[in-house]
Amino acid sequence: MKKRGAIGVGFNWIFAMIVGAIILFIALYFASKVIGVGETQAGTESAARLVSVFDPLETGLALEKSLKVDLKRKTKIEFSCDSSSNRPFGRQRLRVAEKGFGSDYGEWGYEVSLNNKYVFSDKIIEGENFYIFSQAFFMGFKVSDINIMGSEDYCFYQAPNRIKRDIQNLGVDKFRFTESLSDSDLKNCSGRLVCFESENNKCDMIVKGECNDLRVCEDSYDYGRVLKNGGQSILYYADSLVYGAIFSGEDIYECNVIRIMNRLSELSDIYRGKADLLQGKGCRLNIGDKIRIMQGFVDGEISSNNFDSSDLINVHDLAREADLMNKGARGECEVY
Repeated sequence: MKKRGAIGVGFNWIFAMIVGAIILFIALYFASKVIGVGETQAGTESAARLVSVFDPLETGLALEKSLKVDLKRKTKIEFSCDSSSNRPFGRQRLRVAEKGFGSDYGEWGYEVSLNNKYVFSDKIIEGENFYIFSQAFFMGFKVSDINIMGSEDYCFYQAPNRIKRDIQNLGVDKFRFTESLSDSDLKNCSGRLVCFESENNKCDMIVKGECNDLRVCEDSYDYGRVLKNGGQSILYYADSLVYGAIFSGEDIYECNVIRIMNRLSELSDIYRGKADLLQGKGCRLNIGDKIRIMQGFVDGEISSNNFDSSDLINVHDLAREADLMNKGARGECEVY
């Protein structure tokens, strides 16, 4: 009888432990689900707040604007870009994951769309403090604002005066400049090293200006190339897209370039119509024809899926020709 009692007590304990384990598992399972839903909601709300931050960065008549975004916890932001949906302008999306109490990030929030913004960035950026700045992009007339977002430090080696002035005017404390690549100078100029023309092996990327005709360019950096990954990745730029090429990953950059060119094509329709109207009022302009040629080149390359950033040089030259004609018209005959 004593042995049977011992067996009975042991069985009761085992049964209680099994039931307790099941209850604990169920509790932990639902707790994790609740936490996951909370993390997803928090990430989605953070993404929505970030999207709203870009609205005040519209430059209007100004050439550049910047702001700093300080978050309460370390955050991971992922960008995606699609030039074929939401025609003709395409779409960007972003999603956010935040660090909780542990060392890992929580669940991703839902994606939030950026239908009418052009954000140039690495595919994934991380940090608690982010900088965002905008630059107006012109092809004769203003096409759009481009927005740059990041968190890393950058060091610019032998930046030309115009680009150095643009960057300094932003007031971003994570950007530094150097005229030397000595180890002592680079201690005060940390982060990704952006070199202009120099091909020193310390450089993370090299910017090469390629316009040597001052009839169509203000200086050699009006258009050119940015070489990354030891020259394996080449991003072509024109005008302020030099900043997009410097701060952006290749896929995001090329996608946004196509989106911006689609916007240029839509605006070209408007300015062509205005040029025709002015011509009917006695303004002797051929600028409408120049804009038509530029638009036709862009539309043809995009519709055949052949457009990439290397075509920006041709677009720049066509836009410059039209712009010179527009400036020569003056007064009431100017199209833009």
